[in-house]
Amino acid sequence: MTCLLGELGLDIQEAHAFSTIDGYSLDVFVVTGWRLVGTKQLKEKIMEKFRSVEAQACTVSSASSPSLEGLQGGESR
Repeated sequence: MTCLLGELGLDIQEAHAFSTIDGYSLDVFVVTGWRLVGTKQLKEKIMEKFRSVEAQACTVSSASSPSLEGLQGGESR
């Protein structure tokens, strides 16, 4: 998340992380550098960037992990 905010040109002034015993977590970032007025545009840009990173991670993950068929056939990498 910190990398995404940085790639959007935002400076993180504060960061807080809260966790609960039932597994929930809340990350709070106070940032500067957002030039547009509304937070709706910020949310859209963050989600767009997140989807892009997620898609890249899926591509890298599927390209680097051996297939199930290869493992069952005794093939090693």
